[in-house]
Amino acid sequence: MHKESKEMVDNAKYKKEAIVLENIKGIMEITKKSDHKGNDHRLKFHNAIPYGMLKFQIKYKIA
Repeated sequence: MHKESKEMVDNAKYKKEAIVLENIKGIMEITKKSDHKGNDHRLKFHNAIPYGMLKFQIKYKIA
């Protein structure tokens, strides 16, 4: 998480671009829904991204 957020911030600063953090309230509930049939991509997505930590890291490194 540290490496990815640092790379995002450094890249944005180098290109003089903005980083926009979208309000993703409710995404966790959407991705929790699972029918438990084989490869459920929603469940994989839910478990793959710690949204709050990524947002915190980006805000911290921009300041």
